[in-house]
Amino acid sequence: MGTSLVVTNGDQTDTIVERGSFRDGCMAREFEPDAPNFTPRISSISYEDGSFELSILKHQDSGRCLREFFSFEGADEGVGYFIKHLPG
Repeated sequence: MGTSLVVTNGDQTDTIVERGSFRDGCMAREFEPDAPNFTPRISSISYEDGSFELSILKHQDSGRCLREFFSFEGADEGVGYFIKHLPG
């Protein structure tokens, strides 16, 4: 997306790019409707300045979507960054 790199675990990549905004694209989607799994949608974007964002969209027992966003000013060499899905 321009000089940024979008990586996801599903077709939400297209939505993010079409919207032209990481957050707007994630807000337009929800978890996968693959009951009983409701697979979370995990997305990331890396910016030219080295900063990056991660997002996870998870199913809640209420049926609502929990949208979590994480922003990082940059990555440290040798350090992995991930988000973990906890069921429920």
